[in-house]
Amino acid sequence: MDDSLNADEFLIVGLVNVPAQEISQSGIFMSFGSAKALLGENLPVTTLFASLPRARTLDLELNASAKAAEAALSAFPNLATRSIKEAAGDYLAMRTMKAKYSSLIILVVLLIAGVGIVNTILMSVFSRVKEIGVLRAYGMRPADIKRLFSLEGMFIGLVGSLGGVAFGCLGVWASIRWGIPLDKMMSNLDMGGIPMGGALHGEWHISTIIMGFMFGVLASWASARIPSSKAGKLEITDALRFV
Repeated sequence: MDDSLNADEFLIVGLVNVPAQEISQSGIFMSFGSAKALLGENLPVTTLFASLPRARTLDLELNASAKAAEAALSAFPNLATRSIKEAAGDYLAMRTMKAKYSSLIILVVLLIAGVGIVNTILMSVFSRVKEIGVLRAYGMRPADIKRLFSLEGMFIGLVGSLGGVAFGCLGVWASIRWGIPLDKMMSNLDMGGIPMGGALHGEWHISTIIMGFMFGVLASWASARIPSSKAGKLEITDALRFV
């Protein structure tokens, strides 16, 4: 860098507003050629940032960043490379902890949904005990009645789970495409200096979708199997007089 202090005039073409105060409040972006013209030909280059294509999930982005860091290190052994996983270790640790708490929340939601499913199927079966008595009078065996109501409960769970998965996938798609605008929701809140901006985007978790679907089907099947088995073992006269 030259010893003389240089000055020049530049045209501001835009303002950057990102959730990082060190960039938004004290950063200037210019071309490398303009910086060399202002500060001299011996301008040192201290840091290089590699731009990667936007990945669909964070895990894919972390893998792409690690591969890019390895490729840069093999091409330029004298450089010190850092992937996103290394640079954002604290954030990723917080994300892992958040994922564990999110799993607990999902478990609670599934339990609440399971109680609703069991309650609905139980009311459906016990309200039809007289029909079970008629089926017994026609000669249907308790095992056949149990199988009939189990298949009915599984079909109800299948339809309900498909509807739930469809609405859930629609919500995830909307959150990925547009996101939840945090800057609009929290613009009037004092976050104590914590930068808050941009949008909160979702991502696909196929394993969670499959788990929720199977839970709805199996819960409906099990909740229909137990009461229908008990009702099928009633005497025909008791089933016909059941209130």
